[in-house]
Amino acid sequence: MEKDDRPLWQKYVDAQYNSLKPQLDHMIKKYGEEFTMSYYGTVFSVEHPDWRVIVEWDEKAKAFRDNYIIRLRSNELEELFYEIIEPIYGDCKIYSLPCDTAFSSSNVDTNAEELLTGDRICVQICFFVIKDPSSKTEDFQKLVQTLEEKQYIAELAMLYVDVTGLAEVTRENHNDSFFSDESRYSWRLVHGINKYYQWDESRWRKGELVPSTEV
Repeated sequence: MEKDDRPLWQKYVDAQYNSLKPQLDHMIKKYGEEFTMSYYGTVFSVEHPDWRVIVEWDEKAKAFRDNYIIRLRSNELEELFYEIIEPIYGDCKIYSLPCDTAFSSSNVDTNAEELLTGDRICVQICFFVIKDPSSKTEDFQKLVQTLEEKQYIAELAMLYVDVTGLAEVTRENHNDSFFSDESRYSWRLVHGINKYYQWDESRWRKGELVPSTEV
């Protein structure tokens, strides 16, 4: 047997990498794309290096599940929700993000509707509106009713902003620059809509922005 002259730390790091490598193999086989992995098990997409890829083991299904498919379907998800949100709220901007990993049976062909009708909430829909918030409860009830009719489940994160805010919000800044800054919104709501299609009005949070109708 050939003697292994590697330093002890190198042996440990290599052993750790090899123990986590099935995650990398899963992603390459599932998506047919190139991925890399750090020694700590963090998987990176070569094509989309800025995407945060999460891979985890589903003990019940005895299979890996990941959030990459949710990223791949972002445009499709946003188009579906625009058709639902715009008739209720008017001018808006919508962005989708993974809030969990998708179900383990998902594959490269899984579409947006399948992600929204699976057995777990894995999609977050962030949307920004400039409508008068005085009807926020009634409008959100309409939204939940529409989701129930379509049997969609998702985590919803919405902000009432002003015209300037709507113009300035982008995919890159919508999380950090808006949700964390109370001066950018008048009302905020983050709530998961599950198979019971119920929501808690106490989740509304008032921001510091004064709506134009209150000026």
